[in-house]
Amino acid sequence: MNEQLSIIMGTFERSVEHCSVVAEQKFVDALKAAGLMQEALPYVFEVMEKNPKFSWGRPGYVSDLLEQYRGNGYEELLEASIKRNPTQQTVWLLYRDAKKGPEEWRDKLVALLKEVGERDDIDMSLKFKAQDYVDMI
Repeated sequence: MNEQLSIIMGTFERSVEHCSVVAEQKFVDALKAAGLMQEALPYVFEVMEKNPKFSWGRPGYVSDLLEQYRGNGYEELLEASIKRNPTQQTVWLLYRDAKKGPEEWRDKLVALLKEVGERDDIDMSLKFKAQDYVDMI
């Protein structure tokens, strides 16, 4: 991670810890201005995983940022994040993609949602939410 991205990510992570929703827009604007949006994607998922209780919005600035990179690494990063530490937001992003995507992609995403619903190492409400999403597809 370059120094400029490190500063932006550090500022963002501190603002999330203090539940500053306004910081989301400033964060995305700072990444755009610095031309670092795609480079930041893996770190954004890390911040989401570290702050599962933060309300990221539906979809919110950060989710919009991530989804701009469909077909350019977003899907792989989302899948890796879900497998490491699923959160309400990442499971919801997965559901959105499963609803919209082509059938061959949808099958893979639904299977991943089912895996979340079967995990024993996550919060029960998240397991139920993942299963609800499977049922709605």
